[in-house]
Parts: sequence; C-alpha cells; structure tokens
Amino acid sequence: MFVMQDKLKFALDSTTNLHSKFRDSTKQFESYVDHITQLSDEREAVAVELQVENNELKEKNEQLTLQLAC
Repeated sequence: MFVMQDKLKFALDSTTNLHSKFRDSTKQFESYVDHITQLSDEREAVAVELQVENNELKEKNEQLTLQLAC
C-alpha cells in the first residue's frame, strides 16, 4: 500500500514540477514575443521617420536643382 502511495506522490510531484516549468517557460516565451513586437514597432517608427526625412531631402534637392538651373 505504501509503495503505491509513494509512486502516486512521486507522480504528483513530477506533474507539479513539470507544470511549474511549463508555466515559467510560457512566461519567458511571452516576454520574448513582447520584446520582439516592441522592437518591430520601433523599427517601423524609425522607417516612417526616415521616409519622411527622405521625402523632405528629395524636395530640397529638387528646389536646389531648379535654382541652379535658373
């Protein structure tokens, strides 16, 4: 009888341990995904800023080219 209880306790402890490890791994994965999402959002914001700056510089270049042509 005690052997069966010991095996049951061991199985329960193992399951609890695995559940805890799974929960920790899930939290770590979610944190990683959040970080990657944040980096992606930041990259997109920088890309938009650079595109705006690029358009402004193109416009200034065209203006200067027209001024030099006159």
